[in-house]
Amino acid sequence: MSVENLTAMRNCGAEKVVLEVFNAHPMSTELIKKAGEALASLAQDDQMRENMISAGAVEKIVDAIDVHLEAQDVVAEMCETLCILANSQDACDRLSAKIASLENPRVVIRIIQAISSGSNAEVVADEGQDEYEKDEERLEQLIARHAP
Repeated sequence: MSVENLTAMRNCGAEKVVLEVFNAHPMSTELIKKAGEALASLAQDDQMRENMISAGAVEKIVDAIDVHLEAQDVVAEMCETLCILANSQDACDRLSAKIASLENPRVVIRIIQAISSGSNAEVVADEGQDEYEKDEERLEQLIARHAP
């Protein structure tokens, strides 16, 4: 992306426009995937990444993963974007808070695996169901040990 294009995109608030797709079309797998691709690209810019985080990108991405959990390509894209955003302490704090509010342990497992794997989210998204069930069981045990 050229400096001129990046500056123009930053000036028009492109990241906020892309984030609006999550609000306007939360069930459209294809639109959410394209929005994730756009966010991953825009998040390469420090200022845009901070704008995205402030605009609630982390929370919207986690919600998209929850809704589209069975769509491997969408989840891979969202996880990759989360990995890029997770380089910020604010994003990590938001991600922790959002994960704590999730009810589906499979979503939590996928996100944790993606973050711990870095940007290799496609490998995480393609893992088999058996591995998720094992991880889900371990996560439930961990939650049970730390539950009040």
